[in-house]
Amino acid sequence: MRREFTQAGYQLISAPAPRSVRLRAAITGTFRNDRDPRPGEYVPIGYVLGQTAKAAGLRDQSARLLIEASARDATTNQLLIASLGAVTGSNLPENRKPTAADVQSAIDDWARRVREQFDRIWVTEIPKTQ
Repeated sequence: MRREFTQAGYQLISAPAPRSVRLRAAITGTFRNDRDPRPGEYVPIGYVLGQTAKAAGLRDQSARLLIEASARDATTNQLLIASLGAVTGSNLPENRKPTAADVQSAIDDWARRVREQFDRIWVTEIPKTQ
């Protein structure tokens, strides 16, 4: 998140200040589930083949993370935003344990979406100085 907000031009500070927001994010859960169906698996024959692969233990799984985040006013500690989301990492064979590299791109995408939300919510409300 630091990298994403810094690259977007936000100023990061280490102590509460007026007109500042404290962000907190945490990975609160991890699990594996069957990968999402491919488009061809929505037709009847594709569905049968996909379910057969799943029953035989041949279907890949996806690493998933649950992420909680909050934004609070840095001076008053008032809750401004709270969210819970899930991100999906890369597909994994059933016999392999997920690693940080498997979910890194999903976390990066999540951080980008959080920053885009900040852009939509707060940047448009800041009065432009002449």
